[in-house]
Amino acid sequence: MLLTNHIITVALFLLLFCLNTNIFCDETNSYKSFLHQVWLKGQEEFKANNYKDAIAIWKKGLEFAQDLKDKSGILIFQNHIGIAYGDQKKYKQAIKFFKQAMKNCNVNEDCYNRIPIVLNNLGATYINLGQNKIALRYYLEALPISRKINNINLEKDVLNEIASIYSEQKEYRKLIECFMQLLEIYRKMKDVNNEASILHHIGIAYSNIAESNKAINYFKLSIEINRSNKKLYNLQGNYLDLGLLYEKISHYKQALVYYKKALHINKKIKNKHDEAYALYLISGILNEMGKYKEALENLQKSLSINREFNNNTFRKK
Repeated sequence: MLLTNHIITVALFLLLFCLNTNIFCDETNSYKSFLHQVWLKGQEEFKANNYKDAIAIWKKGLEFAQDLKDKSGILIFQNHIGIAYGDQKKYKQAIKFFKQAMKNCNVNEDCYNRIPIVLNNLGATYINLGQNKIALRYYLEALPISRKINNINLEKDVLNEIASIYSEQKEYRKLIECFMQLLEIYRKMKDVNNEASILHHIGIAYSNIAESNKAINYFKLSIEINRSNKKLYNLQGNYLDLGLLYEKISHYKQALVYYKKALHINKKIKNKHDEAYALYLISGILNEMGKYKEALENLQKSLSINREFNNNTFRKK
């Protein structure tokens, strides 16, 4: 009898809420369908930046989900309330709801599949607070769960966040390990653009720990992909960074070759900013090689393009 009264009470709340929010409801709709409609209504307000209304709707949906003991529904509403608070920079409230969302959800329950999403949101919130070590802890917790539930897109997103933290902390060994995992994912996804990008970043990471031969190999792997796919802007970036590495290890002739390759592409694609940069780098190398007249000519060209570029940018403003 008590259970029947409880269901009737919830049903009345649902009906009143439908009438007040213009959500379509009828007796054929399941409770889960109704909760989804409530979520959608809140999402409309959220997209319109009406955070107060979105939170109010989602909090009402949360009450319904709690009454119905729908753990997935509870987690979804708590997570989105947290997101809405986070978008307003109300991080304390956001963290409160994210942490509530993770409670009472066991490994074998449907809601568990959403746990890494909440952990990822917690990590992002702590990043916004400048607390990267705490953020990293949540990202590292999210990673094995995202793999366990075979959510490759979430795994990729989490690894990218972890990589950003390792890069900022200059933990290059851990960064390379992270990049290697991302490389495997992008190859599985046949995403050649991101594959080339990760190969390039692995090259930079090896360069930062003075493992030049490995760095050169990864730069060249990235070059091969970008050249075959005619990604000229990315290719000139490859050439510039490979040239910088050769210059760093005092292989000036090789550095000059790649700087000139970058210069040629930047002229072709009319990328004035990097054209000027390539000329500046060429000038430096020629100076190191004792070719002072050529060095000065290239430096003057670089300065001239920079002046022209800056004047055009100013006029556009």
